[in-house]
Amino acid sequence: MLADPAVPRKQAEDRRRAPGPPVNGGTRSRRQHPGHLGPDDFDLAGAATGVVEADALLGPDKVRPGDVVLALASSGLHANGYSLVRRVIAEADLALDAEPPGLGRTLGEELLTPTTIYARDCLALAAGCDVHAFAHVTGGGLAGNLARVLPPETGATVDRETWRPPAIFSLLAGHGGIGTAGLPRTRWSACSTWASAWSPS
Repeated sequence: MLADPAVPRKQAEDRRRAPGPPVNGGTRSRRQHPGHLGPDDFDLAGAATGVVEADALLGPDKVRPGDVVLALASSGLHANGYSLVRRVIAEADLALDAEPPGLGRTLGEELLTPTTIYARDCLALAAGCDVHAFAHVTGGGLAGNLARVLPPETGATVDRETWRPPAIFSLLAGHGGIGTAGLPRTRWSACSTWASAWSPS
């Protein structure tokens, strides 16, 4: 039994953000959250399952040379990178009640921002144009996850100068000694966007 009544309320709120019937989730191993869970603690996680007609499936077989790549903006830090976030904050002795430049709020408030659920945005995009594939950019970074939806012998050109990551990423990268090349491979910066490809014609 959960002692905090806010937990089921938050679950119901998140359910309204994602279409489809509810599906029970599972548990995560403590080793995925080093330094966080105690012997009697647990991590409440959710899962999503979808059903689609076979002729409507998206994937690499639909992607063609000349397709456009589009990224949805990151809402900020996502949950499965917080082990690294906590380590950076602890080692750099960052104050949660401080308001670093660029955030517009305290560090603590930034860290408690709920993860955006992108499902409705992706479905609206698919309904409005000829989407060929979606890439969920999580652990492995932009390059590794984008490659999953590309057919053999093809590639994608992504101009990193066309977007600016939220300020929290550069703040933590600076304090954690994570360079520009390494930042996209970290789990807390990679869990940020969905990328879609479709034919401009």
